[in-house]
Amino acid sequence: MKLKTDKGEYIIDKSISLINPTVDIKQYYKLGIINKSDVQPDERAILQLTKEDVENSLANANQLVIELVQDCNLRCKYCVHAGMYKGIRTHKPVKMSIKTAKKTIDYYLSFLFSKRRTKKLNDVWISFFGGEALLEKEMIFEVIDYAKKKVENKFDINFRLNTNGLLLTSDIVDSLIHENIKLDISFDGPEDQHDKFRKLKSGEGSWKHIMKNVKYIKETYPSYYKSNVRFQLTLHPYHDIKAIHDFFLGNPDFFNSDNLIINHFRIDDRLNVARSEYEKLISGKKFLWKVVDQHLNKKKWFYWNFRIARTEKNEVEKPTRIHGTNMTYTGTCSVVEDQMFVNAQGKIKLCEKSAEIFIGDVYDGVDIDFLIDLDYRWKKEVRKSKCWECQIKFLCPHCFEKGINEKTGEVYINKEQCNVFISGILQGYDNYFRYKEMTTTYSEDNLNDFMESI
Repeated sequence: MKLKTDKGEYIIDKSISLINPTVDIKQYYKLGIINKSDVQPDERAILQLTKEDVENSLANANQLVIELVQDCNLRCKYCVHAGMYKGIRTHKPVKMSIKTAKKTIDYYLSFLFSKRRTKKLNDVWISFFGGEALLEKEMIFEVIDYAKKKVENKFDINFRLNTNGLLLTSDIVDSLIHENIKLDISFDGPEDQHDKFRKLKSGEGSWKHIMKNVKYIKETYPSYYKSNVRFQLTLHPYHDIKAIHDFFLGNPDFFNSDNLIINHFRIDDRLNVARSEYEKLISGKKFLWKVVDQHLNKKKWFYWNFRIARTEKNEVEKPTRIHGTNMTYTGTCSVVEDQMFVNAQGKIKLCEKSAEIFIGDVYDGVDIDFLIDLDYRWKKEVRKSKCWECQIKFLCPHCFEKGINEKTGEVYINKEQCNVFISGILQGYDNYFRYKEMTTTYSEDNLNDFMESI
C-alpha cells in the first residue's frame, strides 16, 4: 500500500510493517526489503501455548496493577465504568481488603523470585488503580510498606498512582513525595473542555478543584512535579481540540510532551448506545482528525509533539515490532506478558482494560488451562481471518480484550474494528512523514527544542 504526501510517496511493506520512501521501489525488492510473496502465515499463527510459556510470562511481568477500590468520587460521562460499555463493571462501593492486598503482593513476588524470571529486577512497578485509588489512601501506604519489607532490599520497586487529582491534598502529597510515587493525573485541558465530561457526583465540574491541587504541587515541589507527574488527556469526539491545544500550549510551565499522554475515547462494539449516537461519535472522531490535519503546517501544535514522538519511537525507526515466540499478528500480548491486573476482590484479569473475564485469583492462582485454551481459540480465529494478509499485521492493536464475548466466552476478530485500526495507523504514518518532510534535523531527543525553534 502506498501513501502520498505533498513532497513524496511512501510504501508500507506488510512483510516488516515498515514504511520506506519509494524513491526506487525496484531497488527495495532487489535488497529484499519488500517481499512480494509474504502472504502466508508463519508458526506464530499455529504454535500452541504451553504451561511453561504461561509460567514464564507470569515470572517476567514487570508490572502489578492493583485495583484498590471500584468506587470513584467523580462521575465522568465518558468513563469506561460509567455504564455505557457492555460487559464492563460500573462504579460500586467495593474495596480490596488489606488481607487480599497483601496476598496480591505475595503472589506477584513469588513469580519475581522464581527461577523462571529472566528479566532483570531493575524495572518492577506496582501501580494503584481504581475507581479512585486515593479513596483508600491508608491502604496505599500500607501496601507499599509491606512490599518493601518483603523484597528485603534485594531490588527497588517503583510505585505509580492513577488518580483524578481531586484528593491530592497537602498531607497526601507529602506522603507521595516521601515514597517517590509517580503520579498519573487525569486532566482534559481548559475548564470548559475538562468539565464537559469530568464531573463530581453533584454534577459540578471538577476542573477548579484539580487545577488548585496541580498548582500546589508545581509551586511547592517543582522538582517532584517535573520528575514524577504526568497527565492523562482523553480526547472525546465532542471536545474542542483547538481549545485544548491552546490551553496546553499556553501553559508551558505546567505541560509539555514529556508529561502529557493523549488517549482517545473508546469507540467499539461494546459501546452501549443507539446506532445513531454511535455514528455521530465516529463522525466526530473523523472531524477531530480533520482539525488536527488542518494544523499540520502550524509551527506549534501540541498534538503533533506527542503523535510524532510516539510514531517515531514505536512504529518507524524500529525495522519491525518483533513479538514474542507465541505472539500472533494482532496486538494481543502473550498472556500476562507485561503486567498482572488484580481487581478489588483479588481476581486476576488479562489487563485493566478488559471486560469482566477472569483468569484466576491470588488465592488459587492463574487458571493456566483456561489461558492455553483462550490462546488456541484466538489463534484459530486469526487463521480464519487470514490476519497475515493485512498491511498492519505487526502494528495491529486488536487484542483479546476487543475480541471476547463476556457472556459466552466466544473469541472473534471484530472486522469493523479492524477498519478503524487500519485507518488510524495509516493516518499516523501519513502524519509522521508529512511532518518529517518539514525538517531534516528532527530527532526524538531534540523534538521539544525543534518545536520551539521553528
